[in-house]
Amino acid sequence: MVPTDVEFTVTASGEHVTGHGSFGVASRIRQQGEPNWQDPASPTMTATVPAIKYVGGDPLRAPYPGIVPSDTGYSIDTGTVGHNFFSYPDEIRRGVARAGPNLNMQYVAELVWVVDSASHGHPQGIYVERSLRENDPFYKRQIGPEPFCTQKDMAKLDSLVEKHEIDHWIQAYTMTTPLQTETKAEKVVQFPGTQDPTLVRQVFLLDSTFRAAVSIANDFVEDVLDPLQQNAPVCNMRP
Repeated sequence: MVPTDVEFTVTASGEHVTGHGSFGVASRIRQQGEPNWQDPASPTMTATVPAIKYVGGDPLRAPYPGIVPSDTGYSIDTGTVGHNFFSYPDEIRRGVARAGPNLNMQYVAELVWVVDSASHGHPQGIYVERSLRENDPFYKRQIGPEPFCTQKDMAKLDSLVEKHEIDHWIQAYTMTTPLQTETKAEKVVQFPGTQDPTLVRQVFLLDSTFRAAVSIANDFVEDVLDPLQQNAPVCNMRP
């Protein structure tokens, strides 16, 4: 688990004979027979944007329809009509060397990625409120005339939300991939006999760094790249 030099001395015919040996350590990343270490950055964050899942409320932050209509417009809070749920490097499975020069050395056998608890048990992915789909009853009730929202306004809102959520995924992938989180975790070891919780501390740091990168990506989409509120149709929505 760590490069090691070995020196040994034996006695032969009354004389001391000394020998040397050494070995290096290769990364497990993308090696055959290492299913837990197939991606240098993250096994869950992919360049391919996942298919959008349309839901009626949960795991979004408001019940269906996620939109609050009024006689003078409507309001949509953050995360009520669309949201990305990501996985984070939240846990580890330890391994311990049982023999050899690295006896009792601890290492990360597997970095366990856990979906954000706010997803309420739903898998990682992109979720959009089904009230934005053209076959939904709430959507169909928006029939105008001005100043009320029309089907065209709803189609525009649906398109804006979908693009907004896809941008969240793309930016999160862009921000987290350079961190090479899996590669860094794979290198972490804890020497035998030490009480210093190296494995837990280092993985906590990797998790915190990953979460911070996702947060920065989210803020960039919300405030700079694709702000939803200022681009949404302006009209009164029927309940």
